[in-house]
Amino acid sequence: MIANSDVSFSTLQSDTTGFQWTEPNGFTATTAMIKLINVQPKDTGTYVLTQNNKSINFKLALTTTTEINNPDIAGVILYPNPSSDGIFNVVNGKNNKISVYNLDGKNVYNSFIITDSQVLNLSSLPKGVYIAKLTSEKTINYHKIILSN
Repeated sequence: MIANSDVSFSTLQSDTTGFQWTEPNGFTATTAMIKLINVQPKDTGTYVLTQNNKSINFKLALTTTTEINNPDIAGVILYPNPSSDGIFNVVNGKNNKISVYNLDGKNVYNSFIITDSQVLNLSSLPKGVYIAKLTSEKTINYHKIILSN
């Protein structure tokens, strides 16, 4: 994330009640979405969304460069999304661990990406919405992925 940019965090679920956001500076919210405008270093840290005793963490970090060729900044790309056959292409993912979670927070898939362009086969999973967590030595990226009909 580049300083002075805007960022939004939101839920993937259609039920928009019972949310509790906890943020690094002690601010809390009970909405389904929060938006940070003109992000500054003081806004960095872990944002926690809790609903029905289940939590997910979002980590916000800033960078001082806009160089798009840096894979740590460009980020990992998963496509097509949604996927009707459960097959995703992963680009810029070399040396990342990938963990896929269902919306109940259960880990349903783990693998290690060894090349810059690799195929991810999730065809054995039921149709639905998942969260893919890609972890490298320097970054953690989260992606909403959809296995559709």
